Amino acid sequence: MADASILTNIGDRVRVKEKAREFGLGILQEIPKILQHISNSSHKQDVRDWESNLLNLKRTSLSREILVGVQGETGLGKSSLLNELLRSEIVPTSQVEACTAAVCIYGYNHESGENKRYSAKITSKSWATVEAELTGLKEELAESDNQREAHDDDDADQSESCSYYSKRNIDMVCAWSGLEEEDIRSLSPIEIMQKGNFNKIRNRGLRLLTNDKTCSRTISAPNANKFKKMLRPYAESMDLNSHRTQYWPLVEQVEIYLKAPILRHGLKLVDLPGTQDALSFRAEIAETFQDRLAKQIVVSPASRAGDNKAAADLIFTENDLMKFHLDNKFKADTLCVAITKIDDIQTANAAEEFPTIEIIELQRRLRGAPPEESEDDEFNSEAEDYTRVSLKKKGGTNKRRHASDVSGDNKRQRVDSYEDDESMTTRLVEAQLEEEQAIEEGESRLKYLCIQERNCKMVQNVVESLLKAAKSHASSQAIASSLPAVIPLSSHAYNKMKFGKDATGFPTLESTGIPALGKWLTDTSLPIREAWVDSDLHHIQVLFDAVHGWTKDEFDTLPVLTTDEKKKIRQAVREVGDDLKEIIKKVRIKIQRQLITMKPLRRKNLVKTYVKIHENGENQLERCFDNLKHAIKAWESKNPKGHASSAGKHEKVHWGTYKASIRRHGGLYRTVPKKGAVRRTFNWMADVHTSFWRGHHEKWQTAFSRNFPTLKDKVRGTIHLAFDQWITVLLDNEDLPVSFRDMVKKNSYKMENVFLLFTDKIVASMDKLRGKALRMSKVDVLSTLTKQMKPGFEAALSKRGPGIMKKQSAEISEHVETIGFGMFEMVRDDLEVKLRAEVHQVMLATKSYWQDPKEGCGVVIQKELKRISTRLGVNGAKKNDYEGTGIDEATERKLIELIGAAPLIAFDENDDNDDAGNEFAKEDEIALKTEPGETEE
Repeated sequence: MADASILTNIGDRVRVKEKAREFGLGILQEIPKILQHISNSSHKQDVRDWESNLLNLKRTSLSREILVGVQGETGLGKSSLLNELLRSEIVPTSQVEACTAAVCIYGYNHESGENKRYSAKITSKSWATVEAELTGLKEELAESDNQREAHDDDDADQSESCSYYSKRNIDMVCAWSGLEEEDIRSLSPIEIMQKGNFNKIRNRGLRLLTNDKTCSRTISAPNANKFKKMLRPYAESMDLNSHRTQYWPLVEQVEIYLKAPILRHGLKLVDLPGTQDALSFRAEIAETFQDRLAKQIVVSPASRAGDNKAAADLIFTENDLMKFHLDNKFKADTLCVAITKIDDIQTANAAEEFPTIEIIELQRRLRGAPPEESEDDEFNSEAEDYTRVSLKKKGGTNKRRHASDVSGDNKRQRVDSYEDDESMTTRLVEAQLEEEQAIEEGESRLKYLCIQERNCKMVQNVVESLLKAAKSHASSQAIASSLPAVIPLSSHAYNKMKFGKDATGFPTLESTGIPALGKWLTDTSLPIREAWVDSDLHHIQVLFDAVHGWTKDEFDTLPVLTTDEKKKIRQAVREVGDDLKEIIKKVRIKIQRQLITMKPLRRKNLVKTYVKIHENGENQLERCFDNLKHAIKAWESKNPKGHASSAGKHEKVHWGTYKASIRRHGGLYRTVPKKGAVRRTFNWMADVHTSFWRGHHEKWQTAFSRNFPTLKDKVRGTIHLAFDQWITVLLDNEDLPVSFRDMVKKNSYKMENVFLLFTDKIVASMDKLRGKALRMSKVDVLSTLTKQMKPGFEAALSKRGPGIMKKQSAEISEHVETIGFGMFEMVRDDLEVKLRAEVHQVMLATKSYWQDPKEGCGVVIQKELKRISTRLGVNGAKKNDYEGTGIDEATERKLIELIGAAPLIAFDENDDNDDAGNEFAKEDEIALKTEPGETEE
């Protein structure tokens, strides 16, 4: 056994515990086989109950998940990154702009059998969801038509924008429905679904459910190639102009299961497609899903991360940063910026861009000193005449030789060719090859040095930008230690090297950055995995204790109780139930008090109705209001958040762009993609949302990010203590017969598991409360703010004539001055009311978890106590209670041997480390194996 100090490393410790869990489960699964011959009804019931507990443990261990979202726009390297993390070319890597709002979740495949190596569960949208999408599309089309009729022709650019997005969404509907564009414009949403292919697609091997429910199908394949062909129609956006029926626009979610090492311990990678080009209501779906994510990887290419103007602004919007802080995800163990495409770098000007001593010397050795330019070249050459260039030949001049000289040379060559030494030729060839190899290695070394220098600058640039942005969202002095992780990487280089090829500029797999990202995923998941495995090991120990109790149980010689003893037991069962009810009532009151006294938005808690002056939160509302007034003024500028030197910081935005945002009531607007122009994004309502949280985020973070996790720990501790006290008092009660107390002790594992289940249900309801609160902080708050701002945008849209932008901005400013403060106050009060209602629901659920007449934990314990008393003949034992084969000496001996074969698993330094981070580092394991039925290409 290794030194205990080794297990101070959390990675080693978790690995040992997980191996112990796997070993323990393996032994527990053998126990029912030994007890198959038992025919005694009471014994069989004990075994069935025990097996049920074991099955629940196995299900729980396989159902846990750590969702990690991977986000990034199309073409930034997100798909390639996912493929390298998964060790499989499963994710489509086309550069076509994403058109689907489906979420793809990649999890570990625990199924055995070669034919199910890859599997997927495809969930289609419900009738109600598709109807809502079509209704939204029809509204946008009607709005676009009305605007063309009501507005001037000088609005051509923005009309083009409306038609571009409308056309794309119409094409998507045509792709799955099989209808023409004219039909989409003229038919109602229900008619489109009835006349189109909606039911045909849903009924294709599926069971048609109700309008509000989704339906799903499962596919599986033995290898990646077959699987990708089966999956492509559902997960990959195809050509919208194809005449074939398209399935992917109707897909809501795809869950893909494969045997990827990184996913083995509960990690699930979630591919979140960008919603910038989707209809507005799809953004809410994506927003809702993001609240489920435990961690996020945000993909940004090196070209953006290296931009010194505003690296943070290019990666995150201000509203993104605020949301990360509200969710307590703006830290290194929950958020990672993956800088992709670091191999895309030129070394022609390496010495000028990265003037380190080694780079300067290496470039001079490889390419010599830079050529000097003469004054004639600079002043006398014709700038536009590209035909007048001098051609230089390696090792000689450009002077033309006389024909007689050439003839003489040819004669000498014919004579000398017979005298050439073959060994000399070989040495020359070898020397030339060595020289070429040295140059190639030098160029690779130069590129590597340039990549490393740029990586350092990019990481520093991003960290400084994020630090500057974080200061406006948090007041914590320890903010630097909570910044997100930043990892530069190259998926392309890693892909080449894993197949044994050289990648210029990358001497090792580690230099590609992919192993570092794999290690980040592993390391940040270790605390969660340790909590899981600790709970499982406790459950396993309880099950072993129960089996050990069977080996000491003399079922065939149960004592004969006196009438007085039976009476005491019946009375004890009733009293124990009442005592438990009181204990749990106190626990519920304690939990309720902790939840209801939270102060998530101001100094006032959720239960108080009388508000003191220092609790009214007016200072916070004033801060919100001031931020909003600054924001609406900034809407008039092209780049209001740029640095002082940023171009366009004070330049006015085009009036047509301003008007386009007003038309969308401040919602998301992206300019039409044009060749050579960068697409710009505008989202005014995100600024309004950010303004509200400028004044409230500190209280919110304290309540839900700092205090809430502590509260969950208190709940677990309180319930565990309540069980220990209750069971101790019961077992120490000398007024009860010893036989009854012994039976309770031997079956206490069942009751302890019931308490654990009760605890898990309460904690799950609290997690659900926090999830709803986080969703309300974004979706509900934004929805209310949008309704309040809408009249101002509508009034601004009615303005006409010269100086339209000035008139519109004045209208919006006046609207904000009128309703701004009251709007934020209403949103805050409304959010407090909703939170109070959710807390009340948690308390009702907690009461139900214990008192429900069918599945309540208190009812289950009461039944178990009655069963024990019945076994002792208190309520009249069944005739066949003692009939049939029980646990004999031979069976006891087998059980004891099996239990004795489960010692503590020692840590072995030579064990293969199966953690994903180390697997990425093992070069000898990196080569992909040919899968069944799949040939190497």
